[in-house]
Amino acid sequence: MKVFKFGGASIKNAAAIRNIVPILLPFSQMPMLVIVSAMAKSTNSLEQMLYLRKQQKNFSETMDGFKKYHREVIADLFEGKDLQPTAEVEALFLHIEQVLSTDLIERDYDRCYSEVVAQGELISSKIISTFLLASELPFSWWDVRECIVTSNRHREGEVDWEWTRILTKEKLMPALNRNNLLTQGFIARAHDGSTTTLGREGSDYSAAILASCIGAESVTIWKDVPGVLNADPNRISGTILLEEISYRDASEMAFFGAKVIHPKTIKPLAQDHIPLLVKSFCRPEAKGTRIHTCSTKLQGPSFMFKENQSLLSIETKDLTFFSAYQLSTLFSALATEGVKINVIQNSATLLFLCIDSTENESITLPDELEASYTTRLRTNLELVTIMNYNLSSMDFFEEIGKDKVWEYRTPTNYHVMFENLSG
Repeated sequence: MKVFKFGGASIKNAAAIRNIVPILLPFSQMPMLVIVSAMAKSTNSLEQMLYLRKQQKNFSETMDGFKKYHREVIADLFEGKDLQPTAEVEALFLHIEQVLSTDLIERDYDRCYSEVVAQGELISSKIISTFLLASELPFSWWDVRECIVTSNRHREGEVDWEWTRILTKEKLMPALNRNNLLTQGFIARAHDGSTTTLGREGSDYSAAILASCIGAESVTIWKDVPGVLNADPNRISGTILLEEISYRDASEMAFFGAKVIHPKTIKPLAQDHIPLLVKSFCRPEAKGTRIHTCSTKLQGPSFMFKENQSLLSIETKDLTFFSAYQLSTLFSALATEGVKINVIQNSATLLFLCIDSTENESITLPDELEASYTTRLRTNLELVTIMNYNLSSMDFFEEIGKDKVWEYRTPTNYHVMFENLSG
């Protein structure tokens, strides 16, 4: 059983979707599960509608553009074909408008977010599954919410692995035994039946979850790059393709900002020893990158960039040294706030945390902690990490031309924060 995942860039228009057919055709006689993301920047458009609706502004112009984009893809793909997904896609458009017209966004924003944003994947999967059928590839559409179950944390649901495995065995596997399936990434459902999402760009994680549950032979992620590179080619010239990487190195790279893989993808695959292949949808015959159990070490430095970061400093007011108990209390409070920590550095009385930026651009500690600590939050930053750094690779920081806000080195990683580099 093979699992294939196509991201937004690989299904961005009709030409890209047509390119899926020759990629899948050689495998059409074996059991196959295909996961798709929303098309191109569809999720951004849906998030923009949510933002406008929350601000009580008119979102109709954004909605009209969203409809126009998908309608044009359908018109191009299905010209002259009897089988078309128009009615199903129009029903999903209507559902978005109906949800945004209710007061759900005021009552439970996170639940409303997941319900609206999930429609991007549902729309793309309806279009692509219908196109594959029209192209005489034996695929059936499958609603992934039938088998992936999460907690009620709607915008970043935590997978209930026990129930997901049970439902995969009871529902997904019988369907796969009958036909190849095309389903959605990123979305799931809570135990109460409401739609949840797995975190932004979480379709890779969906592929890993399903691959683990069905005991897949491999997972292949089709991207607009030749594989995993040692840096973002839009940031650094002369990048190198990494043909083979260990699960651990890939996990570290993803965590610190390598956008080619979602950070949560690696763990379920590594636990079941399922290889992850990252290949180019433009050159499917090329080798790409294989991530698996291996002793291969990274050769030379690799550069990662993580945007939308903040630097939180926490200092004791009375010069008390940080103890394990104090750190535990602080981290518990930050976890309650939903803070995502990427790098930690501390001295006797001062703690630095590189964190994902929060929507309200503030961190609130409980009153009993506020009495003991002074906190400062610096926002609009970007974290640059060099794994396996050497002296020559550190010259990159001088080339940026901006002052360092903060830096921290370990024996293997060099972390530096700057003001937003794209600004």
